[in-house]
Amino acid sequence: MLNQHLWSDIDRWQDIKTALYKILDQMLKYPSTSFVSILIQENVWSEKKKIHYMLQALILESKMLYKQHTNDSITQFIQQRCQDYQDNPKVMLDSLINHSKRVIHLDRLVVKDSHGDQLLLTDPDAIKQATIHYFQNVASFSHTSKNHTVE
Repeated sequence: MLNQHLWSDIDRWQDIKTALYKILDQMLKYPSTSFVSILIQENVWSEKKKIHYMLQALILESKMLYKQHTNDSITQFIQQRCQDYQDNPKVMLDSLINHSKRVIHLDRLVVKDSHGDQLLLTDPDAIKQATIHYFQNVASFSHTSKNHTVE
């Protein structure tokens, strides 16, 4: 692009400069930089170098911010684990072994009443009671002992 003289016209260069100055205002650690008012063949390479140095500085700052964010996150999670160890060891142990509590949320339930008719329950307390009743009285569990002897 530079060898073919395809750099921006004056209006476009002014828009680019405005955007660059906005970026420079946010880059507190970057030295103050000025750009030429008109791009010509003699100054286009020096302006390209200025923009390239800005880009390199932005990339470096981005990497540093990412590393700082990672370190802050690690510190926060370590502090949370220590707090859980003191206040609630079960939460800490579940976190260490990546164990999550599995829960099924029921917002409606179809049950049979004493006459055999189906009822739709939507009240949370009624759903809870019907579920408890089911697992305590209706669902059958068979527990058998297993013999683990080696023959």
